[in-house]
Amino acid sequence: DVYKRQIPYNRTITREFLQQVKDTCAANGVLFILDEVVTGFRLALGGAQQFFDIQADFVTLSKGIAAGMPLSAIAGPAKHLSRLSELQVSTTFGGEMLSLAVCEAVLREYKSTNYIEHIASLGRLLRAGVNAHARATGSTLEVIGYDAVPFFRFSKDIPEHIQKMIPFQAGMARRGVILRRDLNFISAVHTHEQVEHTIAAAGEVLRELASTSAKASAA
Repeated sequence: DVYKRQIPYNRTITREFLQQVKDTCAANGVLFILDEVVTGFRLALGGAQQFFDIQADFVTLSKGIAAGMPLSAIAGPAKHLSRLSELQVSTTFGGEMLSLAVCEAVLREYKSTNYIEHIASLGRLLRAGVNAHARATGSTLEVIGYDAVPFFRFSKDIPEHIQKMIPFQAGMARRGVILRRDLNFISAVHTHEQVEHTIAAAGEVLRELASTSAKASAA
């Protein structure tokens, strides 16, 4: 049996929670697998395993492992990986070598730079700045989640969040900032100046939306 856990982005979890999950899996003969397609090389160089100081039976990796090139990997202790030899594994792009070369270069870059702290510090700056503007304008918007993976949320109710997020996204786009509906990613190429611009733009949009709402209420 297998239990696969994806690290949630709309809230933070604790090491104690993951340890309880791991212990429950072990007690019932279930493999504990962490989906690190997003968290790998983002929360820490060693992903969620290092960030939470916990070891899974398997982890799945992609995206950050090769800077977006088509590559994925399964990692884990030899006692588990050795069992894969008993399976027939077939891949369409098994002979594709470019992604492996990119992977090698990317991992070398991660190890030799302050990439992890760079994206985390920008995420903290973004969260603090946008949340300050939200409080000042009376908006329900809140940036939550992990430092390098900021999650924009107007409401826990998804339809309400979408309704409020659409005009916010439009206002941000007019100011040169493209945002996803909720989960966003800080990357190595982002700069302090770009994040400051995003914060300033968010303040302008939130004030604009607050003014529009006030006029509609007064009409």
